[in-house]
Amino acid sequence: MLTFKDLQYFESIARLNSVSKAAEEQFISQPAISQSLKKTENYFGVPLFERSPSALRLTAAGAELYPRVEELLQLQNKLFSSVKTTQTYDAINIAVLPLPIYQSIFYLAKALFNQAYPNIPVNIYESSFDLPPDAEPYFFTCFSPEVNSKDRFYTKWLHQIPHLKTTEIMTDYFCLVGNQAYRHIHTPVKIDTLFSLEVIKTNPQFEEKKLLTHLKKLGFTYQKPIVYMDPISYDNIANSVQSDPSCFALLPSNFILPYLGVLTVFNFKFLMSHHYVAYNQIALHQFPQAQYFLEILLNEAQKYISSAPPTK
Repeated sequence: MLTFKDLQYFESIARLNSVSKAAEEQFISQPAISQSLKKTENYFGVPLFERSPSALRLTAAGAELYPRVEELLQLQNKLFSSVKTTQTYDAINIAVLPLPIYQSIFYLAKALFNQAYPNIPVNIYESSFDLPPDAEPYFFTCFSPEVNSKDRFYTKWLHQIPHLKTTEIMTDYFCLVGNQAYRHIHTPVKIDTLFSLEVIKTNPQFEEKKLLTHLKKLGFTYQKPIVYMDPISYDNIANSVQSDPSCFALLPSNFILPYLGVLTVFNFKFLMSHHYVAYNQIALHQFPQAQYFLEILLNEAQKYISSAPPTK
């Protein structure tokens, strides 16, 4: 069955002349958006794009469909706006990434809010955000786009969801952590990370040479290239670093508080990402208590930032 999402993906691919760029704009994986396009072409029974290694162009059928899809999506947005302005709210629903920083801040904000408004439910849902969160069930959504993608972030989400606004709640830095038995180890340096290696190594602020220089200053004598490990779970971080003196970890500074008793934080860090809270302005206008929840949330985020440990 063809959906508005499928048409939205088609419009994005046609406008950008690229499946990969459309996938990035729509915050969806490239295989998933390609599958959606295939479903759309099967629905209409004709190819909508001419594909070649260097270009992607609309076929005659695709060119005829494109303006009609644009008109339909504009009509959908108008309909959404007219419905949202008459909607009422009686609960605060939140979608968050399943990360400790979000859980700690949002659950604390929930507890503080419920002290003032015990009869207003606050529901927190964990989401991987493989697809954009729906603005209808959620007042607030939280996500951390990659560094230097701030402009693309705003275009991506505000283009898709009417009335969605964002506020940055913190800037995150990656820190190097390890144990005290690191000196004079003649084995390859191993680095565990919770983010994808591709994201870290393509970060313009991350320089492997500086990391090796820093390790040398700490007394680490091995000078060959670093061996990067696959991302690991939070539960295994402390055990890996404690049990293997040649194993370090690159962790977001705002995520390492639970491990300070067992990990050593070294003075090597680089900017990684920006964390945002997104909220529906219509919801805040019609539900004043939601505005109060947002104020609590921003206040707790600021406290969390100020409690981050110094590196040494």
